[in-house]
This record gives sequence, structure tokens and C-alpha cells, in this order.
Amino acid sequence: MRALALFTLCSLSACSSGDGAQPPKPKNLLLITVDTTRADHLGCYGNESAHTPVLDSLAKGGVLFENCFAPTPITLPSHASLLTGLRPPRHGARNNATHPLPIDIPTLAERFKTEGFQTGAVVSALVLDSRYGLARGFDVYDDNLSSADSVADFMIRETTADDTTRRALNALQSLGDGPWFLWVHYFDPHADYNPPSEYLELCPDRPYDAEIAFVDAQLGILFDALGAAGQFNQTLVAVTSDHGESLGEHGERTHGFFLYDATTHVPLILSSPFLNPARNEALSGTIDLAPTLCTLMDIPFHSGEFDGVDLFAENQSRSPVYQESMVPFLNHGWSDLRAMRSKEARFIRAPRNEFQDFGNSQWTAESLEQALNEILKERDRGFSDNQSPPTDPDERKAMEALGYVWEEVSLTQGVDLADPKDCVEEWERNQEIYELVRKKKYEKAEAILRKMIQEAPGALDPRKTLARVLSETNRSSQAFEELKQASTLPGADSELFVRLAELSHKLHLEWRNYLGLAKKKNPSDPIPWVMEGNFLLKEKNSPGAQVAYDRALSLDSTCPPAWLGLGKLHHRRGELPEAAESLEKALESDSFLPEAWFARGVIAMASKEAQKAEECFRMAIQLKPDHANAFVNLGNLLFRQDKLKEARSCYESALELRPNHTQARFNYAALLEEVGDYQALESLKRTDNQ
Repeated sequence: MRALALFTLCSLSACSSGDGAQPPKPKNLLLITVDTTRADHLGCYGNESAHTPVLDSLAKGGVLFENCFAPTPITLPSHASLLTGLRPPRHGARNNATHPLPIDIPTLAERFKTEGFQTGAVVSALVLDSRYGLARGFDVYDDNLSSADSVADFMIRETTADDTTRRALNALQSLGDGPWFLWVHYFDPHADYNPPSEYLELCPDRPYDAEIAFVDAQLGILFDALGAAGQFNQTLVAVTSDHGESLGEHGERTHGFFLYDATTHVPLILSSPFLNPARNEALSGTIDLAPTLCTLMDIPFHSGEFDGVDLFAENQSRSPVYQESMVPFLNHGWSDLRAMRSKEARFIRAPRNEFQDFGNSQWTAESLEQALNEILKERDRGFSDNQSPPTDPDERKAMEALGYVWEEVSLTQGVDLADPKDCVEEWERNQEIYELVRKKKYEKAEAILRKMIQEAPGALDPRKTLARVLSETNRSSQAFEELKQASTLPGADSELFVRLAELSHKLHLEWRNYLGLAKKKNPSDPIPWVMEGNFLLKEKNSPGAQVAYDRALSLDSTCPPAWLGLGKLHHRRGELPEAAESLEKALESDSFLPEAWFARGVIAMASKEAQKAEECFRMAIQLKPDHANAFVNLGNLLFRQDKLKEARSCYESALELRPNHTQARFNYAALLEEVGDYQALESLKRTDNQ
């Protein structure tokens, strides 16, 4: 039972000392992003049913921006804008996973680090993993999600607010007395909504609001800890969100599709003793946060380095906020959406343009479209530049031999592709398919997917999901061909090419070039190197595998699959202590890896640590109930301890999963002879002879 937290600090409203002297500027910066949070679901933004006392108190003593808008309704690109002060067309991170932040784009953390700040970040979802480019400049980037629950298919691995707060407090300790910059990311309001029961009681039948209430309470714990350390009044606190949540508006259940206020109007609160409390009604964007924070914290920057503006600059008149939705285009082959949002109006470019006037706008559809055209004259980074062929002729020849075709990706102005407004039902149908796959109803899922692909041949997600279904139903060759076609579509990412390499290896085809493509797509992703190590290990190329695993760990020192592979490599070499150490590191980073638990159990058995081995095999089975080898090894362990009834149950479970498992059949036969069950033994022998 998580206790409700109370925010006890009372110094938020201070803005100047009693003698009229201006207090010193803050020493530290605490940036908090609460994922998927609509502004209109907080008490301080007028929602009387909200339970957000901590944020309400923060807003009362700070500056609340009434009209702040995010540039895009998905997590990675929006955070990239927030941490760079750039619009997505300029920074290039256009979609989750497929378009990481390019290495040449400077981040807020890099700027602060250059000025002598200790820098740290704590993120709470896999979509912000360090491989996607936001870790640059942070001394500590905690993306350890080992405390997360086991994640369902097509959902995002996330950790809950109490774990986020715990890790944030640890990060604060590591940053010392400052000056420091800490970014803390909470993911809880993101679907699926699964708040603690006590917060659901506060918000009956409103699990989304209950998730926000849970985060709010955890912020109270974080702020109180800062106060107890004497650092709160030395710290500028900034709270915002990457995007909102539709909650059924416009036919969209969650987010990522449309650009209406439900998914783009977000909170923005700044609080520090030197800021006069205020409610600011002017237009603002989350891309304005980077230049504003730099100004408030005396971090130098040059004119033109940011697309955002300093929100406290005198005579500031902000131009409309640029917005985009690329998920319809990249994941489904429909038209992208581009928009400009002023305080009183929004223009959305689509096959059927939209203009929304919220009252007395000086902006017309024509003037907003002209402003949009001015922005789009610049480089649209992340599309045509990422799709260009390699300059190395040998690399290009190898890639073309795999069937990879280069085409300049032309993001239309909504003329030739389907309007997302007409596709929202199909968008929601994807959720139905994901549910069918989770429930292993593959035949029904396949029928729907094939119809979707026939209707929209350029859609990426249905092809990827169909390949998943084909693989799960033992049709690897068909899955390979489906993914090969998908690899030529916009949005093809590193993960897709890794999967192609896996299928190629399984089908005894050339796999190296596909891993080369994966590495090219995302040079900071360790997984292609992990897969190379795994393939080389199977080919008994231990030196090559060692190089690949080391390279993966140089990109991400906590990468669980890399430590798992290294553990298996040490085991093959007979280096049991080193194998155990590597596997422990894998489990430290991800305690939900059944193969790591199994491998650790194997090492424990070889080291004659029976109790440890039993714990590991049982954990592997708990995480993966169809792990036949774990049942066999656990059965062997119990057999040696004369726990014959339990051992028999393990062997029978293994044979139910894999009737032809040789070791299971042999040891089961030995056990049946040991206990004198000759009837069962004869039955087993008859099946052997069939």
C-alpha cells in the first residue's frame, strides 16, 4: 500500500526578501516532465475534480503559463524539442524509436555541463532509453527499468512513480551540493492506466486522473526531500509534459494521431523564490523552455540557436507554435499532419485542411498557412536525409543486393495520401489487432492485417505485425519476405533490420548486411551489436562475439542482452565466476529476462550452488511458463536431491511443452524406473517407438 504523500514545504511563494533586495538566482535546476498530461486535468488549470495539491501549490507560488502547446503528440520527439529548444524538422527526432536525436544536435544537458553543472536524468519508459540520443550531456542517465512489471506485447516497458521518485532521490545524492541540473520523467499517466487503489478511490472511474494524482503525491515526496536538504529554495523547478491524451475526443482513445488541444495543450509551471507569482496568458510552447531556462540560470547561448523564445524577455511577442504528427505517415502510410497554433486559432494542413478559430483571432487560415510554409522551407530533417543511399559503393551494392531501394521520401501536403481524419477507425482497429496477438488469436489477426495491407500497401505497422504473426505460426520465410518489403518504407528502423537479421540467420541466409543497416539507422543502438555477438557465438566464433558484446556495452554499459551474451560466452570458455558476474549485471539492469535467470541457474548448478540454481530456474519459469529447458534443469536438480515427486512434475511439464525433448524423456524414464512406476515407463517407451 503506497501512502498518500503530503507536500509540506511552504516557501514556494517567496519572491523577494523583506528589505526589497532581489534574492540570488537559483543555484540548481529541477526539470520535471509528467508524460501524457493534459493541462485541463490539473487543479491549477481549473479542473475542480483533480487531486493535484502539490502542483497546485507549486503553481500558486510560481508562474503558470495558461496557453502552452507541445510540438508533437508523442514522447521522444516532444522531449527532443523540449531539451533542445528546436522544432522537430530542425532537430530530426520525428518518431519514437525510428528517428533518434542526431548526434550533432546540442542538448540542454550539454550546455549546463559546459558551464560546470553536475547533470543527471531519471527516465521511466523504454521510449526514452539512452540509445535514442537524449542522454548526451548527462553525467548520470538512469534509464534502469528493472523495477518495472512484465510488459505486455505492444506496450511500453515503464516503471511507476514511486520507483521514479526513489531513483530521483538517489540521483540527487550523486549530484551533491550543486550546482546541478536534474531532469526527472514520470510516465504513469500514459496508457494503460493502472493507478494504485488509494488514488483510484480519490478519482472514482477516472483511472487517468488517478495516475496524475499518484504522480502529484510523489512530487511532494521529492520536493520535501529537497527542502530537508536545504536545496529547495536554491532550485528553479520547471514542470511540464510532452503531450496530452485524447480520452476519446475526435475518436482517438490515447494520443499520437491528431493535433487538437486534447493532445497538445500541456501544463507549464516555473517556480523559484526570485520569480514573482503570476498566471501568464500569453502563447507559449514547450520549445520555449530551453532558452527560458538558459536565461534564468545564466547559461549563455547565441541568437538563432533556438527556435523557441525566452518567455520572460521584455516585449516578447511569440509567433504561432509549429506542430506536427508523423505517426500517421511513418507507421501507416497516411498523410502527415502539420499545424500552426496561435493563442486564438489553429490551422492544420491535411488532405482536407482545418481552421479552428477559438475567438477573435487576428490570424486567418491563410496567414497561418503562410507561417507554416515559411518554416517548411527549411530542411525537413529526419526524412530525405536519413533515406539517402550510402556513399560507399560497396556498402550500397551490398544493401541493394538485399532488395533495399532508395527513394526520396516526399512528405506531401496532404494531397496524395489518406487524411488521418478518415482513418481514425482503422487507427483504433490496430489496437484490436494488438489485443488479438496478445491473446494468440493469430488466424483472426492475420485476416485483418492482410486486408489492411491490401487497402494501404504503404503502411508499415501492419506489415511488421503480420511478420510477427507469421513468425509465431512457424512461417519464417513468409515473415522474412514481409519484413523485407516493410524495410523499404518510411519509418523502417533499427529494430526492423535486427529482426530481418534474426530471420536471415534462422533461414541460413546472409545476415551481416541487415545488421549493418540497423547500425546505420541508429549508431547509438547496442542491440545490432548484441545480435552480432549472439550469431557469432552460435557459430563458435568466440573472439568475434567478444568484440561485438564489448562494442554493445561501450554504447550502453547497462545493456542487459549484452551482459547475457557475455555471460554465455564466459560459460563456454569455462570461466564460471566471470559468467556469473556478467549474468548478475544483466539481471541487475533487467530482472525480467527469463534467459538470464536460466543461464544464471546453469552457472549455479555447475558451481554446485543448488539453492541458487533452484531459485533461478523457478524465476525463469515464473517469467516464461513455457520454458521447457528450465523445467528440465529444475527437474534434474530436484531428482539429485531425491525430491522425486517435484522432479517428476517438472519433467512432465517439460514434455507437455516439448514432447520430443531428449533429455527430459531420458531423465523422466530414469525417474520412473527409480520410483518403480513401470506402467508409466512402458507408456513412455511406446511413444518413443512411435
